[in-house]
Amino acid sequence: MPTPGIHEEAGIASAHAGLIMLDGPNGIAITLTASAAEGTGLSLLRAAELAREQLEKGQTQDFAED
Repeated sequence: MPTPGIHEEAGIASAHAGLIMLDGPNGIAITLTASAAEGTGLSLLRAAELAREQLEKGQTQDFAED
């Protein structure tokens, strides 16, 4: 069972008037410039690759509760 606050649904990005709108689950929304969206996308791809490597190594412990 997923930890509350961790989403399994992908966000949807769209471009409007030179800005990027990213809509995610549970009403999460953010507006980015093209440069910020590109940097965020690259960072997400790198993090997803690392997360998959961690899962392959059995590193599946959730984030610590604050």
